[in-house]
Amino acid sequence: MWIDYCSRVEQEAKLTESDFIQLCGRIKKEDGQGIESIKCLQAVLREIHRRGMPRDTFVQGCNMLIHLFIQRRDLKSAKLVVDGMVRSNYKPNGVTVRTLIGGMMTIGCNLPDIHEFYDMLQKNRMWPEEPATYKLLISIFGSRGLIDSARIYFSTYLRKKLPLDESVFNMMMYAYKTAESPEGALAVYKQMLRRGAKPTPANYHLLITILKEANMIEEMNQVYADMRASGTQMNGSHLTAMGWNPKEAIKEMDKLEMPCSTRDFNSFIVYYTKKNQFADALDIFHVMQERDIQPDVFSYSIIMDALAKDHRQPVEAVFSLFEEMKSQGLHPDVPVYTTLMSACARSNDLDKAMGLLSEMEGYNLLPNTYTFNSILSLLSRRAMNGSDFKHAALLWNKMTELNIKPDTRSFNIYLSILSKSVRPLNDKPEGGLWKIDGTDAVQMSRPVKEMLHLYRSMRRTCKRDFLTYTVMINTLIDSGQLRQAMQVYNDAKVTRLRLPISVYNSMMKALEQSGQESQILNIWHDMKSVEVLPDNDSYTKAKNARSKRFLKNREAKVHENPKSTLFVKGSTTSQVVTDALKDLFSLKRANAAYFSKKNEIKPFEDETKIEFLSRKNDAAFLVVGTHSKKRPHNLTFVRMFDYQILDMFELGIEKGTFLSEIKGPKCSTGIKPLMIFNGERFDQDETYKSIKNYLLDLFNGEVTDFVNLAGLEYVMSWTAAPDNKILLRTYMVQLKKSGVKTPRVELEEMGPMLDMVVRRAEPSKPDLMKRALQMPKELKVMLYLWSSRMC
Repeated sequence: MWIDYCSRVEQEAKLTESDFIQLCGRIKKEDGQGIESIKCLQAVLREIHRRGMPRDTFVQGCNMLIHLFIQRRDLKSAKLVVDGMVRSNYKPNGVTVRTLIGGMMTIGCNLPDIHEFYDMLQKNRMWPEEPATYKLLISIFGSRGLIDSARIYFSTYLRKKLPLDESVFNMMMYAYKTAESPEGALAVYKQMLRRGAKPTPANYHLLITILKEANMIEEMNQVYADMRASGTQMNGSHLTAMGWNPKEAIKEMDKLEMPCSTRDFNSFIVYYTKKNQFADALDIFHVMQERDIQPDVFSYSIIMDALAKDHRQPVEAVFSLFEEMKSQGLHPDVPVYTTLMSACARSNDLDKAMGLLSEMEGYNLLPNTYTFNSILSLLSRRAMNGSDFKHAALLWNKMTELNIKPDTRSFNIYLSILSKSVRPLNDKPEGGLWKIDGTDAVQMSRPVKEMLHLYRSMRRTCKRDFLTYTVMINTLIDSGQLRQAMQVYNDAKVTRLRLPISVYNSMMKALEQSGQESQILNIWHDMKSVEVLPDNDSYTKAKNARSKRFLKNREAKVHENPKSTLFVKGSTTSQVVTDALKDLFSLKRANAAYFSKKNEIKPFEDETKIEFLSRKNDAAFLVVGTHSKKRPHNLTFVRMFDYQILDMFELGIEKGTFLSEIKGPKCSTGIKPLMIFNGERFDQDETYKSIKNYLLDLFNGEVTDFVNLAGLEYVMSWTAAPDNKILLRTYMVQLKKSGVKTPRVELEEMGPMLDMVVRRAEPSKPDLMKRALQMPKELKVMLYLWSSRMC
């Protein structure tokens, strides 16, 4: 057809509107998800525009192009088609709007985008003013409980005086039902009467249901009286909506001389089936037969479904009804065969299920997703042997061949079947399941590869649920694919799904065997965030991981962790001491804590309090502020190792100017200072050398490989003055333009500025200092290798 069209275009032959529409329809129908269909359709639209064909023809072609883009989940291109129509002054019709908005909801978009789309078309006076488009908008926002938006579009529909459509009123009542506002639904009904619209049986049924659920019995009875007075044709569903059970409803209908139709009995059977009252549903079916009311295919389908679900009924009863249906000359449909396959699943009869699938082909019936789910579910319940796996693969391939899209349940069942073919890893590899380079230590088997392929393909077709993640994670862990299991777990974490406790425990067990303690604690915190209650195994794994990480964190390292500092007020302090502690804390804020309450603490007299605070807060440094007549404005600088005092220095503040007293910019939090030590005593006097070492250690912070010039924000200058004094001056570094690449540096006072006198000092104990300077094993090996190469 396409070749004939191209030939006629080259010859400038006459083409009618019908020719173009048929061609566009054929392209859309035979779309193979390739780019060629879109290119062909775009070429046809250009030819329609060139020939000046009627606008409706061009719009219909654009609608089909939008449909193709939506099928490919290309929402951006679909929107561009509509934008092009607006720019070219081709007014979209109702199909255009419904196709695009339907695609927006299917693919996923923000609801404000729909508002914008509506406003854009209204601004250009191209919104198709018809009831169906407003019904769609009310449905979208009303079904999500956004009653204000639904009410706005409903009011617009009424204000524009479009033809009254009872389905629009029905949709608005449904919106109020979703929003749990029965008064609003009743107001819509009254507005419907005022405008002269005659309510349909569907309007009455919905409103009665809403009022019954809200226990507004008086209003419900009034609506029922209105329905009878209006002459609207009633049926059994109206009585069941009012709270009558089907058996009572049949009696009432006989009393009112209302004939019970096949449709009424079908609704009664569905009523009992939904409540799992299968015996009552069967009674209604028998009453139907006693009254010589001919059941239709739907009647047999729902009663067969009830019998298949009722485990008190034999499976043979389902097939007996099936044979009875065929004897009545009724042709079974797809739901009937799906029910029969569910019955086969109860009896674990795979051969009969496969025979039914072949029988469907004889009736030219195309199985649907539910049909295949029933057979796959049957297979998943079996012990599974080689032939069963082949049957499952054939069924899955058949779905693909028939272009039947599997849903979440289909994927979950097939993943469960594949997981049974995966052999658990009995012997764990030495070193765990996770190599140092982050890869898995076990080669991936073919079934696991197929499972991962299916898992990734789900993202394009349907949503993954907790069962998907559970099957995948457990199977990947059993097969030794810990890294892949972590990736699937992270996907589940993004969706905020609560997984079974067994999944978390399996993850923690595998990570423990691979030495990934930090990951175990992350999973522990994830469990708490989604409110999964841990069991004994969870507590044990998390406790062991925390202990190992705690001990490992305190081993000697090549690069030490940033050391934390406690700033503590003694039992008596002065304002000078308090200001000094606060200023020093502000410079160390990233790795420090400030205790504002007073503590009974005397560092040089009692070490137990210092060691207790150090252990409890994991602090390597303490700065204790005290004040007394003998030692006024006193700061004691303490350094710890293994929660024991390594060395201490006591400095008294004689004069101080603090951060709050000096106006101007201050340094950022967590920035390391430039340290300058002035005076020979810092290199000659043992006490001053120890103080210098202490201060460098105190303000060292994190070890970095590179220095950013902009990060050099402030300078701390320490000067060893005469009379046993140390002067601290702190400056902000100002980088000014110099006309060359290197900036001009200026220093501006920032604070604190302290004049201190050295009072007491307690040097480090030799054995403790030796332990503190212990070299990590990794560094010893590195130094040995380096020295051997040098030799």
